[in-house]
Amino acid sequence: MKKTFLPCMAALVACLLSAHAQSSRRPISGGGSFGGAGLVKPAPPKKTITRTITYLALTKERQWINTTGKSILATLVAFDPGDKAKSVPPTIIKGGKIRLLKEKKVFLLPLDTLSPKHRSEVLSINSQVGGIYEKNPATRGLPGAPPIPPAPENRVSTIPTPNAPPAKAIKDLNPPPRPLSATEIRHHTAQLGAPPKSAPTGCPTMLASIKNGEVTSIPQSKIKHWGPVRAHLWKGKPYWTVTVTYPDASGFGSLDTQAMALMSGNRVIKWLYSKSGEEVP
Repeated sequence: MKKTFLPCMAALVACLLSAHAQSSRRPISGGGSFGGAGLVKPAPPKKTITRTITYLALTKERQWINTTGKSILATLVAFDPGDKAKSVPPTIIKGGKIRLLKEKKVFLLPLDTLSPKHRSEVLSINSQVGGIYEKNPATRGLPGAPPIPPAPENRVSTIPTPNAPPAKAIKDLNPPPRPLSATEIRHHTAQLGAPPKSAPTGCPTMLASIKNGEVTSIPQSKIKHWGPVRAHLWKGKPYWTVTVTYPDASGFGSLDTQAMALMSGNRVIKWLYSKSGEEVP
């Protein structure tokens, strides 16, 4: 028994040593019982490319209304900046369409879908901008420059040149209500009277106006936010005001719009868009 047991033990030890040696020589990238993979070099980080887009604004941010009465608060921008040196004006109307910039996104809108009033305004802007470039004396005689009228019209353009800040150069013919300072409010106390009652859930004076049909495009059920009571000056007269934010359907989908009610003597005198000062239908 002892002679048989010893050779068996020696053979078993030899097998174990041989298996250990083979295992120690196995490369790291070999496929072990856990399916191990080789070391992978990390890929270099991708370069971030930042692109800046500049638009030539031809109006301030304002309300644009289409033929169905729907509106969008946006800025009219040109398709291209034109070429001052060659007296080439910016392209404002292209293929019968205009460009409107809304919250860093540009929309194309057929010109004939605008209301007659706003369509006329765009055509007027297009004409005035073209006139500015044609009457640029620095371009006289340059190849490709359009002829300069012999007798320029004596009128002040309300459209800025490309180098002028649009917000300062454009004359606002219909300015929105201006907020009154504390000193001005004290000065107009007699005209303002007592401020209207209001709460985060609504202003009773404005709710009555909506219920009576004085404004049709602001459903009470869709009002998302009621602003605080403030005092504004509009067309030389002081009014108590409260703003409302609500979704307004436009040619570009449903967009949040802010309107303002001008109140005096516990009644709404006028509903206006807060930024443009235009009347809310």
